[in-house]
Amino acid sequence: MSFRSAELAVMAFIPLAVSWIWILGIMGISGMDFNIINIILATFIFGMGDDYTIFITEGCMAEYRTGRSVLTTFKNTVLLSALLIFIGIGVLVFARHPSLNQLGLVTVIGMFCVVVMAFIIPPFFFRLLTEKGGEKRDCPLTFGNMGKTLFCMSYMVAGTTFLAVEGFFLLTIGGRSARHRAIYHRSIRRLSEFAVRHLPGVDYHLENRAGEDFSSGAVIVANHQSHLDLMALLSLSDKIIVLTNRWVQNFPFYAAVVRYADFLPVEGLASGKSIPKLRKLISEGYSIAVFPEGTRSADGSVGRFHEGAFMLSGTLGLDIIPVLLHGFSDVLPKRDLLMRRGNVDVEVLERITVIEAERMAAGRINGTLAVSQSVRRRMVQALDEMSLRLRDAAYFRDRVLSLYLYKGEGLYAKVRKHMDESRCFSDVVDALPYRGEVKLTDDGWGELTLTAALARPDVTIISVCGKETSEILRNIAGLMPNIVIEA
Repeated sequence: MSFRSAELAVMAFIPLAVSWIWILGIMGISGMDFNIINIILATFIFGMGDDYTIFITEGCMAEYRTGRSVLTTFKNTVLLSALLIFIGIGVLVFARHPSLNQLGLVTVIGMFCVVVMAFIIPPFFFRLLTEKGGEKRDCPLTFGNMGKTLFCMSYMVAGTTFLAVEGFFLLTIGGRSARHRAIYHRSIRRLSEFAVRHLPGVDYHLENRAGEDFSSGAVIVANHQSHLDLMALLSLSDKIIVLTNRWVQNFPFYAAVVRYADFLPVEGLASGKSIPKLRKLISEGYSIAVFPEGTRSADGSVGRFHEGAFMLSGTLGLDIIPVLLHGFSDVLPKRDLLMRRGNVDVEVLERITVIEAERMAAGRINGTLAVSQSVRRRMVQALDEMSLRLRDAAYFRDRVLSLYLYKGEGLYAKVRKHMDESRCFSDVVDALPYRGEVKLTDDGWGELTLTAALARPDVTIISVCGKETSEILRNIAGLMPNIVIEA
């Protein structure tokens, strides 16, 4: 209750449980009696271990909050306290009376166990919660986000297993007829749609102003932000074939589903091996989905497009349907397989017809490259407009709050209250420009500065704040290069 965090409470309790096992184990091995006197003394030692563990945990939080190396000071204080106990009671190991001698031994064994456990376990688990690969996490681990991640992974495993079993009975035993393939793809669409619409802690929204129904074959191109993108595309229609990377085709867990779903390797476009099969699928009303970036974006921006999808469009005479994915990199970023709270949006843009694509390529030496660049520019512009509309101050609330987790002194609760009372500083942030430099006076704990920096990534935010806030903010601001602090 004092930590206001179930994660820190469990983390602080583990050393006590482990110490108790060690104390009892060593006493049992040594043949020491667990009598009423030893019980009383062991309880006293256990209480000291409780204090030490809480103290070291608070040291971890103080270091995480300010960035100053203070944990060594906390450890030295614990060592001094333990030394006094050793001197005061542990000296009884030299007593001739067996009962007094046992009291000394229990003290030495117990204090050694609780000090070692307090020094090792809390810092280890605290680093696990707040760091990854030696760098600070922008979203620390919590029971909540770990549970959401586990739920999503379990759903993926269950869904993939179901599709593999269904494919075996429906397509291997029943035969690969057009009807059976349609049933199988309907299952894929329904499972994918359920997944993206029921991500825990995530709000999903689909916008299809063009009224696209995917009734006629086309090449669907989408920006690539996370592992969730594929399900977002497959949820749009029963008639979608995906071109995937070779590793997906060979990965044992996915291989059966990929084979049953007629997903083809994107590498087959260059050699032409995939073209005949794609023609057949197109004749049956299927569309071909491709991520032209080839890999997930690390920051949510649209990377350079490869030409394969646009070459396919020209070869097969297919329209191009751009699909925009927004927010997926914030909910499940490339650098971390950890689910976060947030909003994800899918927007289906108007078809680019074959005739329009030919106009884009007209007069260019490399017509396919010209189409690729034109479509990318259109998608980048549409995604920028989408971001301006969606990424307001409230959009970043949960991300900012996560930066104050495990920093102690009730800081998270204070920041959350301040942000909610100010409606996430929407009035201040909405008035900021989208380019240039802005000076803000931050009267809180840095949450205004962080919100502004996230909502305006191309603006240098000069934060004027107090000493305590500047210390907290400097330790966080390393994650955001557009913050300058004036204490």
